[in-house]
Amino acid sequence: MSSDEKLERAKALGADYGINYKTHPEWDKAVLAFTEGRGADHIVDLGGAATLNHSISALKVGGRISIVGLLSGASVKDFAIVPAIIRKARLQAINVGSREMFERMNRAIEHHALRPVIDRSFPFAQSIDAFRYLAKGSSFGKIVISF
Repeated sequence: MSSDEKLERAKALGADYGINYKTHPEWDKAVLAFTEGRGADHIVDLGGAATLNHSISALKVGGRISIVGLLSGASVKDFAIVPAIIRKARLQAINVGSREMFERMNRAIEHHALRPVIDRSFPFAQSIDAFRYLAKGSSFGKIVISF
């Protein structure tokens, strides 16, 4: 997370541990320390170019990295393939699925009474403000545009 405040909010929601990547740029080492050298079972990588090597470094042997975003770019200039091989890393890209998948996801969310964290909601007429707010990077949870 990008701030200690966000980490505290995540802990209040049930997170056991978190790392502020701005104050700990080598966050992969903190993951290894927290897991006593084992590494993380599953990493959801939103950063892309700037974070993929750190994600591989923080991964346990046989672990999985779900690549969801490319916030820092799509091309990793110095991809460290040897650590990926040593860790038997499984990289899986996650992207938007079909309408059927979306509907199944929504049924599962309803069935299990899951409630996503919503940071802020904007009426459609303020969509540009919503995107400006998103660009600040200070949100915690989803930003909603209501129709």
